[in-house]
Amino acid sequence: MNRRYDVVFIGSGLGSLLCAYILGKEGYKVCVLEQHDQIGGNLQSFKRKGFLFETGMHYIGSMDPGQILHQFFKYFNLLDKVELERLNEDGFDVLYHKNKEYKFPIGIDRFIDTMCGYFPNERKGIIKYIRMLEEIAHSQPIFRLDKVDTTQFTYNPYMRQSAYEFIKSCTKDIELQNVLAGLNSLYAGDKFKTPLYIHALVNWFYLLSAWGFKKGSYQVADELAASIRSFGGTIQTNSKVTALIESGNKITHAEIDGKEEIAGDLFISGIHPTNTIKLTNSNSLKKSYRNRIESLENSMGCFSIYMVMKENAFPFYNNNFHYYDTDTVWGVNEYSSNNWPVSCWMYTPINGRQNQYARTISILTYMSMDEVRPWENTRLHKRGSDYRQFKKDKAERLLDLTEKKWPHIREGIESYFTATPLTFRDYTGTPNGSVYGVIKNYNQPSASIVLPNTGLKNLFLTGQNTNIHGFLGVIFGSLLTCGKIIDINHIIKSVRDA
Repeated sequence: MNRRYDVVFIGSGLGSLLCAYILGKEGYKVCVLEQHDQIGGNLQSFKRKGFLFETGMHYIGSMDPGQILHQFFKYFNLLDKVELERLNEDGFDVLYHKNKEYKFPIGIDRFIDTMCGYFPNERKGIIKYIRMLEEIAHSQPIFRLDKVDTTQFTYNPYMRQSAYEFIKSCTKDIELQNVLAGLNSLYAGDKFKTPLYIHALVNWFYLLSAWGFKKGSYQVADELAASIRSFGGTIQTNSKVTALIESGNKITHAEIDGKEEIAGDLFISGIHPTNTIKLTNSNSLKKSYRNRIESLENSMGCFSIYMVMKENAFPFYNNNFHYYDTDTVWGVNEYSSNNWPVSCWMYTPINGRQNQYARTISILTYMSMDEVRPWENTRLHKRGSDYRQFKKDKAERLLDLTEKKWPHIREGIESYFTATPLTFRDYTGTPNGSVYGVIKNYNQPSASIVLPNTGLKNLFLTGQNTNIHGFLGVIFGSLLTCGKIIDINHIIKSVRDA
């Protein structure tokens, strides 16, 4: 069966769905192809023992009325359909380091006052820090929904500055340096690589406001899909793209499972760039481009425990916890097998709340793909008893760490389930089970930035690997991708007028 569309999408992650919405709304006939039976990429959710768990994303920032994500939710017809709840205003994220608690409150002024309460002699440095975040957030017109020049994204000066070095310039207090960098698990922070731009945007937009999904982030994928279909678009699951067929420097067809062909005028890939270029043997892709994409460094994977708790056994917290059993919050991804794990990120999902108690808990920590190499050629649910024992041993070690802060948490566990970088690789298609995709490196910003264009005239990229990761990052990247097809400033005006 041979069908033809204006735009064919490979993968149904957030980037693909956003682009399909934008172009479908503008009258393009779109088709989204997804290899799994569930759409959404990192928006996927799953149920265990009747309780819902998130694959990845579970909270978002800047959703108060008048803030940037709130306006995008209006444009994408999500505002009245996706149920959200504002996280704890006194501390949407809570950092534990060296047996001390540091709360990150919602609101810039409250953040300054709270940090000054912890570090009363450091007001000047704290204000310097927050003003730089503000400057960076306002440096891009797209964040204000103003007219943009797309070259600004390629040559952003803050991509060439070190987050670690900037934080050091704000204060000589080592503990304050750790606290300001304490949420670096949100972007796999690396003191030798992370650009100030990434650190600033992630922290700034959460400080403005932080919201959790009441019924799972999959709502976003489902609602976007419903809108895409209402525009006349097609979303086809269980359809793995196995090849992109090229003729005359253009992709003409997407081959599905080696059989069916879907024809298109334009193709947008939301899967990892490395996996995208493997789909085509086109000579139009320069060897230098292939080599650069194939050599991209990906962020660390993670090991996760998803727990179902007994009734009334563990309190519900409307915030996230970042726990470090280390002297520094940097470098925790460079662990050894002997000291793993040294940090974790824990939250009690809103959808698992029962009265004042949590029926579900998710705990994540870094894990290298190297630890699961013995099973990398196996399939889901068919990895063997030695793999199951490996996961059990790792889960117990992670619970040992967790009990340093929350004693007796084990006693409240009814059952638990685990995931490794292999799980993330197989469900989300990210190489090595990477949590945040391609690492952005301030030492080599041009080499680590992936642009929407490829060497093929009608093949483009989208998703967390273009621009930056996260909900807002993927939205901005989607605008850049669609801006290669229609006027980006027309899209921005439509968002502003929504």
